[in-house]
Amino acid sequence: MTGGPVSTWATPTRVGVELVELQRADGQPLDALWYGSAGGGAGVLHVHGKGSSVLSGPSRFLPPLLPDLSHLAVNMRCHDLAYTVGTDDFAVDGGMWEDLSTGHLDVAAGIEHLRQRGLEQVVVCGHSSGGFYAADYMTRDGGIAAWVLLSPLTTNKTPLPSWFPEPAQLAAAERMARDMVDAGRGRDLIPLRGWFHAISAASLVQRFEEPDGVWLDSVRHATAPVLMAWGDAEPRHGLWGRLYDQFAGPGDRREVLPGAGHYYRGQERVLATRIGVFLADVLGMKTTSAG
Repeated sequence: MTGGPVSTWATPTRVGVELVELQRADGQPLDALWYGSAGGGAGVLHVHGKGSSVLSGPSRFLPPLLPDLSHLAVNMRCHDLAYTVGTDDFAVDGGMWEDLSTGHLDVAAGIEHLRQRGLEQVVVCGHSSGGFYAADYMTRDGGIAAWVLLSPLTTNKTPLPSWFPEPAQLAAAERMARDMVDAGRGRDLIPLRGWFHAISAASLVQRFEEPDGVWLDSVRHATAPVLMAWGDAEPRHGLWGRLYDQFAGPGDRREVLPGAGHYYRGQERVLATRIGVFLADVLGMKTTSAG
């Protein structure tokens, strides 16, 4: 058998889902799924990773497993790798065109929606690159009640060595991407080895220009408790442990799930239980996982 543990959780039938449309401050629309609860005044914003969506990973399985909370799972502008965004055949977006500089607007739109629904305690839960965007938002909003970082991406430079294994290849790719941006071709795609398969020139340049250590610096600005969780079967297990030790304070918590991979397959309920316990302590309310 390949692909890791098989998921064993089942969606509780009591969970109702509503499709809502959000609007960023710059007018860009975002789709989101709302999972309402009569449990109180706390809501969780779920932020997925690159190439994912509200229909995959923790954004999908955590809302029904934590029914005492209200949830909003937002489709970031980088959801999926490529998708059409209107009637124009050339109007495509997605992970290949990810704009790292405006991801915080996606997060802000979700938070604003939760607050408009009267939820006084907002929790931001980011998985993978959603954990990068969550950290980026820590410097922008001091009113968040808690942060949950699940296997967070800590730098957008991570795939560069696999995309361009040789230093000469990397240097050539950077020159080409910068030349394309300067020529007004920032949305044109550059072929890649595996995974993304291609990336826009402008998005690649943003990765090259990302300051080193920006994620850790952002997390150190958190004004609310942080739960950081990951699986010890993930390649970045050691890195996350070292980074956690560098920012953790008295209210923060780490959860390392034995044998878990990046998408927590087979351990969805375990993760939900750990998050529920953390949020019950932080929010001062009953928070149980669906069993």
